[in-house]
Amino acid sequence: MTKKSEEMKIYSLFITRQLGATAPLLVRISTVSAKSADEAKAVGAEICRRAEAKDNGRYVYKCKVLQ
Repeated sequence: MTKKSEEMKIYSLFITRQLGATAPLLVRISTVSAKSADEAKAVGAEICRRAEAKDNGRYVYKCKVLQ
């Protein structure tokens, strides 16, 4: 049985893509099960890192985490 502090929570990730000084474009909305908001941010950062690598660094991806 898990302790209350170890229970998984669901967080929403809003991933945006931006090219230069243009307005950010919402690319993806995902949900993640994580123990803390920091863990959810780490998942979002990894998604952004992979997307930037796929686009060869052309776009800048950012992630916002909401509970």
